[in-house]
Amino acid sequence: MSENKKNLWYGIAGLGALIGAALIYHYTSGTSEGDDTPSRDDLLQELKAAGLDEVQKDKNGMIESRYFLKLLQFVGATTRERTASKRKTLTEQRRKHYKSKNWKDYETVVRSFIEVEDSAAQTLLKDVLELVNIMEQEFAMTHQMLASNP
Repeated sequence: MSENKKNLWYGIAGLGALIGAALIYHYTSGTSEGDDTPSRDDLLQELKAAGLDEVQKDKNGMIESRYFLKLLQFVGATTRERTASKRKTLTEQRRKHYKSKNWKDYETVVRSFIEVEDSAAQTLLKDVLELVNIMEQEFAMTHQMLASNP
């Protein structure tokens, strides 16, 4: 496998690990809050437009790896779109605190930044899995398989 392909798979596995961890955190903490929550119909239309509304399975009945990776990319990109205004506000605050060397507030803003994206990704992933009818165990199993064998 070429070095570029390896790096791509490692990047995708890393993204998958992040989203998987967010999902696990969400189900164990019971919290969810997002920047922008569109209707389920809107989300379903976005999934249809991306060609992700029908789950693709391999010959063993597992979620097909390319479909799984596209689904993760969709969640990541959609999360970034939906948190754009909040991220912009937090970025401005973070830069202000950095310039004034106010490290305590800088750290708080960075933590908030991470929490906003994480929470929005958790909520979105939960909604996506429900809409495409993927059980969380099936998602976690596919995630684990791909993360351990990119």
